Amino acid sequence: MLEPGAEPSIASLEEVVRALRTQLSAAEDELRRALTRRPALPGEGRRRAVPRRSERGSERQALRHSEALYRGIARSIPGGGVCVVDGELRYLVAEGALLSEIGFSPERMEGRHVREVVPGEAGEKTIESFQRALAGETLTRESNWRGRALLTHYGPLRGPGVHAAVALALDITDRQRAEEALRASEERQVALRREAESAVRAKDEFLAMLGHELRNPLAPILTAVEVLRLRGEGAFAREQAIIERQAHHMIRLVDDLLDVARVARGQVKLMHRRLPLSGAVGRAVEMVSPLLEEKAHRLVLSVPGDLWVHGDEARLAQVFANLLSNAAKFTPGGGRIEVAARATGGKVAVVVRDDGAGIAPDLLPRVFDLFVQGDRRLDRAQGGLGLGLALARTLVQAHGGRVEARSEGPGRGSEFTVELPLCHPPQGEPTAAPPVPVLERGQARRVLVVDDNRDAADLLAEGLRLHGHEVRVAYDGPEALQAAEQLDPEVALLDIGLPVMNGYELARRLREAGRERCFLVAVTGYGQETDRARALECGFDHHVVKPVDLEAVRELVRQAQRHG
Repeated sequence: MLEPGAEPSIASLEEVVRALRTQLSAAEDELRRALTRRPALPGEGRRRAVPRRSERGSERQALRHSEALYRGIARSIPGGGVCVVDGELRYLVAEGALLSEIGFSPERMEGRHVREVVPGEAGEKTIESFQRALAGETLTRESNWRGRALLTHYGPLRGPGVHAAVALALDITDRQRAEEALRASEERQVALRREAESAVRAKDEFLAMLGHELRNPLAPILTAVEVLRLRGEGAFAREQAIIERQAHHMIRLVDDLLDVARVARGQVKLMHRRLPLSGAVGRAVEMVSPLLEEKAHRLVLSVPGDLWVHGDEARLAQVFANLLSNAAKFTPGGGRIEVAARATGGKVAVVVRDDGAGIAPDLLPRVFDLFVQGDRRLDRAQGGLGLGLALARTLVQAHGGRVEARSEGPGRGSEFTVELPLCHPPQGEPTAAPPVPVLERGQARRVLVVDDNRDAADLLAEGLRLHGHEVRVAYDGPEALQAAEQLDPEVALLDIGLPVMNGYELARRLREAGRERCFLVAVTGYGQETDRARALECGFDHHVVKPVDLEAVRELVRQAQRHG
């Protein structure tokens, strides 16, 4: 039995019902004890078809013995109320703050029939609930009365000479409002999450389109340079080198932009293996060497060959290339750049140090954030998009390492330190990879080039012809199908974003025309994993991202020989 003033903790509907049932059980027990203490009634124990008025009076008298109990229960429940009715549906007990708050009182209710107290449809429902309780059922119902949400538990009262029912009511308005607010908050969070996911998808689609549109014009630029070189037209060798260098710089910017998006979504899969650190640093130096040579920097390397790490060589090379590129761009011409590595405490630390522009104190804490850049004067035209350092940090963290920057201020150089877990070298000497065979002029193939960018298609075809291949060019799908009938190609280089008929449909039509042995290559500016997977599902044998150089195309033609 609850003590007056107690505040039961009710966190859910189930707990409310359990609490009410416990209180009812205690009330019934107390009622039975009260009934056993009253004087015996005349004729008690005999079966009567219809109880006499004197018996009904005795029933009321017995129930009155427990009136204090029920009133105590009602007062102990904040926002609650207790009602007891007899077999004729007249209120014997009506107590609790809730009843007064909703416009009822013991004086108005006790001794009166339910229908007199609760009018209309609400009264009929209350009568139905009490009748079911008098019949022995226990039930719980929710209702609304004058803007209040009520939870009422009905149950029977049984004992010698007793036929009654009890109802315990609680005001759950605040709880319902809290639940509604919580649901609204959860729905809002779901909506915000969907909006964020939609924004991310839109951004990804935009980046993919941006990469495609930027790569498309770069492909013919690089191919034109290669064609001029193959023709031996060296009168403009310096200009060709500038065009090639700037085109590769643009490619690097596009790749960084797309890599940041992929890494942020966790879509970059690292090919971990044990590898010498010097190999990754060497690849990075090769990637940045044009910029180092252009600015006449002095590069000092101190990377021992016995330092091994566990990681993706291509991605680690990208990390060090970004750090070297950053040092080269922000160091005046003829500066000194140093790369040094050492083992320390189970880790290897690689330091990239320069004597260049340095980093301002207010910029240093944010130097690895996306799109953060230093001083952007006109002489920093190759400063990039502020992606390289952010990408480097993300890739280093994906390898279980960390990277930090230090500088004593503007004009005093900068120092970047990459720490990676050190590992033991593999047992035995690694097997050298076999040399890549070079396509000879006598190994000519029939090649179909399809691209709606006429410059790109014509220059790629010209480059292949200079290698001795027989090439046909088409600028859309229907024209490509006609050219395929005449050429019977062994290799087909198909752009995806074609007018009239896209590259996926063209590949399917070529396969249906009986060209199962034709080596189909998707050449496109779309380079995400989903684009690659879709190309392979549509019948392509290979997927390459623009711009591709002639050496890569020559390797693809060599694969066509193996495919056939």
